[in-house]
Amino acid sequence: MADELDSLVLLNFQATGLTTGGTGEIIEFPWVVFDLATGEVTVENRVVVQPEAGAPDVGSDITPEMLAAADPLQACIAAFNKFAYTTFTAENKDFAIATADEETMTTLTREAAGKGLKLAAHFRQCTYSAQYFS
Repeated sequence: MADELDSLVLLNFQATGLTTGGTGEIIEFPWVVFDLATGEVTVENRVVVQPEAGAPDVGSDITPEMLAAADPLQACIAAFNKFAYTTFTAENKDFAIATADEETMTTLTREAAGKGLKLAAHFRQCTYSAQYFS
């Protein structure tokens, strides 16, 4: 698979409520792009997501003020899709999304479905590999 790809996009969401057994909401939507030919990081992006339930105390560097000023998940997904289109699709480059584990993508899929959001095909063609997240 990697022989056919130009880039690998690593996603690793931060969400509220997951450690307590809740479904949680994504509050951070970061991505890193690796150029597979050079092995270099070409893009690092971090998007803070405004949760519908209001700003929780998340115990990280994300403040309640950052959450209140952030866009909702729908806008963050749209921003990622635009990035993917302009960076890869419009340039005729192949990419894949990778997450550390299946639960990471399940979190996005579950929350998107619960909010009536449709995910683009590139989210459904995700690979899971912890080796990229150490």
